[in-house]
Amino acid sequence: MKKIKYTFMKLKHFQWWKIICLQFVVQTAVFMLVRKNILIVDQLKGKSQGIMQNGISLTEKEKTSLATREKEKGNEAFNSGDYEEAVMYYTRSISVLPNVVAYNNRAQAELKLQNWNSAFQDCEKVLELEPGNLKALLRRATTYKHQNKLQEAIEDLNKVLNVEPDNELAKKTLLEVERDLKNSKRAPKTETKGKRMIIQEVENSEDEGGKDSRRKHEDNSGDKKGAEPAGARSAAEPCAMGNIQKKLTGKSEGGKRSERGAPRRGRSPGAGADKRGRPRASAAAAEGGASRHPGGGRGAGDPTAAPPSPAAPLGPAGLKSQGNELFRSGQFPEATLKYSAAIAQLEPAGSGSADDLSILYSNRAACYLKEGNCSGCIQDCTRALELHPFSIKPLLRRAMAYETLEQYQKAYVDYKTVLQMDCTIQLANDSINRITRILMNLDGPSWREKLSPIPAVPTSTHLRAWQPATETPPDQVGDSCSHSQPGITDEKMFKTLKEEGNQCVKDKKYKDALSKYIECLKINNKECAIYTNRALCYLKLCQFEEAKQDCDRALEIDNRNVKACYRRALAHKGLKDYQKSLNDLNQVLLLDSSIIEAKMEVEEVTRLLKDNASFNKEKERRKIEIQEVNEGHKEEPERTSEEVSNDCFATRKEDTTNGPPAYCETLPIARPTNAYEFGQVINAISTRNDKEACAHLLAGTEPKDLPVLLSNKLEGDTFLLLIQSLKNNLIGKDPSLVYQHLFYLSKAERFKMMLTLISKGQKEQIEQLFDDLSDTPNKHYTLEDVQALRRKYEL
Repeated sequence: MKKIKYTFMKLKHFQWWKIICLQFVVQTAVFMLVRKNILIVDQLKGKSQGIMQNGISLTEKEKTSLATREKEKGNEAFNSGDYEEAVMYYTRSISVLPNVVAYNNRAQAELKLQNWNSAFQDCEKVLELEPGNLKALLRRATTYKHQNKLQEAIEDLNKVLNVEPDNELAKKTLLEVERDLKNSKRAPKTETKGKRMIIQEVENSEDEGGKDSRRKHEDNSGDKKGAEPAGARSAAEPCAMGNIQKKLTGKSEGGKRSERGAPRRGRSPGAGADKRGRPRASAAAAEGGASRHPGGGRGAGDPTAAPPSPAAPLGPAGLKSQGNELFRSGQFPEATLKYSAAIAQLEPAGSGSADDLSILYSNRAACYLKEGNCSGCIQDCTRALELHPFSIKPLLRRAMAYETLEQYQKAYVDYKTVLQMDCTIQLANDSINRITRILMNLDGPSWREKLSPIPAVPTSTHLRAWQPATETPPDQVGDSCSHSQPGITDEKMFKTLKEEGNQCVKDKKYKDALSKYIECLKINNKECAIYTNRALCYLKLCQFEEAKQDCDRALEIDNRNVKACYRRALAHKGLKDYQKSLNDLNQVLLLDSSIIEAKMEVEEVTRLLKDNASFNKEKERRKIEIQEVNEGHKEEPERTSEEVSNDCFATRKEDTTNGPPAYCETLPIARPTNAYEFGQVINAISTRNDKEACAHLLAGTEPKDLPVLLSNKLEGDTFLLLIQSLKNNLIGKDPSLVYQHLFYLSKAERFKMMLTLISKGQKEQIEQLFDDLSDTPNKHYTLEDVQALRRKYEL
């Protein structure tokens, strides 16, 4: 009979098993059990809490690691809007290793949950551990503000501003607190003595700060509306957590509060707070429907309290304001009802309220989108766009709804329309890239053909800064959106047109870019960059005189603008004014000596200047020879100096055309030594479409070097230019060189890609070149070699 061997776990292994159990077993059980097993959940949580609190067997490194992990989980929960979950994780982190960061984070999460007392005590703990902590002071000031301890809040905010004078949040909060303090001092003047006596009779009201209660008693404060802080009002209403609150209904609130417990707070949970840590007065107000101050001046059961006056019916502006507040707090169904009521009131007005109705429909569409009602969102966005075409917000929301419904083609069209108006919207750019990949996978290479036409946005359409629904002033329905200031509109329009022009330049659509830059100059003709950008377009279109004029204007605005100086040099070069071009290039190098392109242009222009000088000397010698010959031919006496000057004028006239000058054929083209130089030369030749110059370049280039010189820059126009130059200029002179160039061109990096992009007509030109090559016998290649090469070109 075999003996059974028992393996005993070492003590250190058992301690590690406890940590693993804590991380995986206990937490998984806590989050996966249903609500009916709530007692078991609480027991498991208690055990996990005990393990962490009794972690005396853990080293300091292990404690730090575990506490950091729990804190990071809390950060993730906070960022996702799950504040109650964040509080639980921060509490776990504190139970393992208390520190300032965890207390501060938990205080922030408690503020989001409107648990002012809990947040206040966490801030106090931070200030005990680290006096003068600015975050703790700022958050404690927020709790003071909502507890109506306005003087204490001002003291904390002043401490923060003494250290950080530019803290915008502290400045904003201080202004709000000072305004509330001023209103609270002004309110008692309207109160009657009877109301003051009522306040005096309430002695045992639950107050979070006795100082505030006494101050209100002495100031004769009994007006609930004037003295009630914002925190109390929001606590009296249903918890403003929207769908986040619904998501957390299956979790044990009592279990979470018990983790933090009475020992840490130093008081019993029943003394002045409910299970969620709110003041009991606020909790009772939330449950009973009474709007009661937590530091109370008046009990809910006071028989002498005056009945509330009936609220006046709200107009569209008030309903929209309420909808904005509900949207901000995440209560989307309630916000939808408010917007619907406002729409019902404005609909009879028709076109007179088109802008306001458009905003309301857009806001309601945002609510539908949050609720997942994509069809309702699309209908409302379409209605908003009917009332106000080319509005960014409705287009974006409709595109998101289409994408959710997997109607990618319609979503693509809407996103593209948005980008026509404002190409800086990152959401639209990211969505376009994502949807493009999806459509390519679904419809293949011809996916663009299945798209609906993308509407062209009129240039005159002003981009209006649509404010978010949650930021619209309650007393102005659509004013901030539909009546924007002209200066802001012009600035936005200018920026948009400029970016569209830049994009057209990147896409090599220079004529379209010109129209955009011209529109920009109508708005602002003092912007130097627009002149230099338009000059670049003119250079690409070989309109050198216009490019020179734009550079002159740019240099009038900024005489040290390097781009303007460099592009004017190129314009002078195009106008054959090489000396001025050289002067401008030297000026560029004086301003910035690191520009390699300028150095290369200096060399080229210097060579052109010398060649031009020698050419002029030859012309002068010929003129003298013609003058010295006086006999033998009828034509010779007719060559007067006047006619010679006319001939020179005619030559200059021919030089101004877009085509290459008559003497360009004899100009030497330097043999490029690297891919950069070859790219510069081929780009210049391609711009002028000079096939003779290209043939001259190929004749001076070793065929075996061609793949290296082309690198990964083989484009469609360059490929076609090379083929045409070989066919028209070199095939009759040196067929062997043509064959070698074609052979090594097939080894270029982007050769296969080019074959897939060329058109049918371009392919026919290549076939004609191979036919000519086959018909021309040569000892350097055979007919079989030509046929093999033809197959490489997929002919």
